[in-house]
Amino acid sequence: MRLKRTTERVSEDHAGLTAEDNFIFICHVAAYRFAIDYVRDADVLDLGCGTGFGSAMLAKHARSVVGVDVAPDAVQFSTDRYGTSGDGNLTFRQIGPLPDTRMPFDDASFDVVICFQVIEHIHGVDSFLHEIARVIRPGGSLVMATPDRRWRLFDWQKPFNRFHVTEWNPQQMREIMGRVFPQVELFGMTAPPEMLRIELDRCRKLRLVAVPLTLPFIPEGLRLPALAALTHIRDFVRGVVGQLRGRKEHAEFNGREDDITIAPNVSPSTNIIAVARKANEQSDLA
Repeated sequence: MRLKRTTERVSEDHAGLTAEDNFIFICHVAAYRFAIDYVRDADVLDLGCGTGFGSAMLAKHARSVVGVDVAPDAVQFSTDRYGTSGDGNLTFRQIGPLPDTRMPFDDASFDVVICFQVIEHIHGVDSFLHEIARVIRPGGSLVMATPDRRWRLFDWQKPFNRFHVTEWNPQQMREIMGRVFPQVELFGMTAPPEMLRIELDRCRKLRLVAVPLTLPFIPEGLRLPALAALTHIRDFVRGVVGQLRGRKEHAEFNGREDDITIAPNVSPSTNIIAVARKANEQSDLA
């Protein structure tokens, strides 16, 4: 099965298409590698597993991994490609959209929840985080990744990504996660300047082009279709230019996930990595 490409899916199949795709892909790989230390011998939920490659990475170290996604084609793709990998400790399931539906898991089902590049898509983040906390065992952890708006958007700007409801800075992430989890630790994600420039330049261009559509007073009913039209125009122009040039329209990219640094207080940071711990009922709530 070949999965339809979208801007919100990262797949091993798409890793080599453009320099931007390559950078985004290795950032995802680096985030999952960072999470490995938290999932060793644990029961893990990969919430928003997408194409499943990250779930498969975690399954090599965890006791069990369940990858879930709202998209049925992504779940089928993940099952077909990775469902038989590892030691039979990896499964994939479709779930309904959160927080409108409840996940099909009992309370305290998992030691760790991984949630990468999902929360920015969510309306009602408090309910979303409470639902995540419900399925985490006492003392368990949530490892989350989301774009760092400080390097993507002007302070007043709505997201130029039409699929994103909200993007946050680290202080805002600490605040919203702290309303649900008693302990929150934040990290940033960065890279060498020659690699980081690829993403920073991409975001700089997009935020400028999208300014008329992302002003704070622009209603969502206008922002979303206008950004969709802008994306279609951009993709059409890229395709025409690529055909005229007869070659790919990007420079060579030789970066690897080992070049990505995830650490506290790094700058510039393309993504926020947050690690939150659920209260241990025997001690934290005493």
